[in-house]
Amino acid sequence: MNQPFSLYPGCLRAVRLVKSRSSVRTPATTLLILGCALTLSACGIGTAQQQLSAPAAPPSAAPTPTAAPAITDNLASQAAACSQAQSDPLHGVVPLVNPSAVLAIHISSGDITSVTSTTTQANSNEPFDPSTPLSGAIGPGAESWTAATGLAPNANYRVTVSGQNHGSPYTHTLAFTTAGCFTQMITNPLPTDGETVGIAMPIVLQFDSPVTTAHQPAVIDHLTVTTNPPVTGAWRWMSPTELHWRPETYWTPGTAVSLTANFQGLSFGGGVMGFAGWNESFTIGAAHRTVINALTHRMLVYSGGKLLWNFPVSLGKPGFPTLSGNLFVWGKEPSVLMVSCSTFGGAACIPGTINYYDSYVYNDVAISSNGFYIHDAYWDVPDHGVANVSHGCVEMNPADSVLFYNFAQTGDLVVIQNTPNPADFTNDEADWNIPFAHYARSSLSS
Repeated sequence: MNQPFSLYPGCLRAVRLVKSRSSVRTPATTLLILGCALTLSACGIGTAQQQLSAPAAPPSAAPTPTAAPAITDNLASQAAACSQAQSDPLHGVVPLVNPSAVLAIHISSGDITSVTSTTTQANSNEPFDPSTPLSGAIGPGAESWTAATGLAPNANYRVTVSGQNHGSPYTHTLAFTTAGCFTQMITNPLPTDGETVGIAMPIVLQFDSPVTTAHQPAVIDHLTVTTNPPVTGAWRWMSPTELHWRPETYWTPGTAVSLTANFQGLSFGGGVMGFAGWNESFTIGAAHRTVINALTHRMLVYSGGKLLWNFPVSLGKPGFPTLSGNLFVWGKEPSVLMVSCSTFGGAACIPGTINYYDSYVYNDVAISSNGFYIHDAYWDVPDHGVANVSHGCVEMNPADSVLFYNFAQTGDLVVIQNTPNPADFTNDEADWNIPFAHYARSSLSS
């Protein structure tokens, strides 16, 4: 069972640069942002008294002023695509900044020593939640700075750039507002943070809105998987709403895995955007492997290569074949309401017919994302180990189902053999049923 998991034209918003005061009087300072030039002049005013009886002293040489560096950013090309605008007292109605923009700043001379930011809600000026400062890195030569992520939607930003230019300090502040006309993407990951899972567990990301084909590569680019020890792995889009990552071979027990999603400000297409980044970690547990054979009606359960149990079972009867292939445990539930009508429709909706059922089933271990389980089937005990009589699930004796339910962990490998229903892309179970080189192409069509 598949468990729930869960900027702009050159003068935008006056993209303001505010020069800090300095004790050095400067005849002129010119600042350039996105082609908007602002010239400030300051002229010394005063008088010099001269004694008529003495020649005037030669004027002393005025100190050469140090001009603040010109500062530019990349926001001119990042106007929000949605039809939102704001009124700015200096420049009238201007478009808002697209939150997917990654801010980049460059100075004409000198060094950048720090870039800091504050953020408030666009409509209320209340502190932004989360109020995480915009992070980034100073580039080579300290002449540039690039943000590490996109921006938060519907937020006022004040970004302060400080540094030294020919020995004199300078400070500039950029002020702008991001658009709020985007829907937040919700991502539900498996495994959950801190979980211990089996050797066949892929990383599964489920999105609550479809990711457009054009944006799918960028989503992968904003994900980082780190393992100890290092392993080779790859991402694969299973559908526009589901993305998986698996190692080239089954995990080694004890491997530590972490996933970082840098989704803040990332566009998923269709007006949907990531509002924040996140990370999670999990650990690979014991090597559990279960092999189920539809011809022998037996289920062999191993741990670390050692056979623990040999259970009699029953698989899907003709017309209701069990999945066959390399599967894994998605999760488990003590009871699941199973209803034939919602599963099969047609005659299975008629009470009293041979394929009708509507009842709770116990000790349920999900081995697919679409309804295949290993579970207790007390009503069919005489057929276990003898014949295949189920509607697709793997049936067990009650006491055996308790043992297996308590033993199973999410991600355990389950291999089912000799049924006419191979697991693949058509039934969402392709992770371990296609060659890794094919899997790693990461395209829905390949």
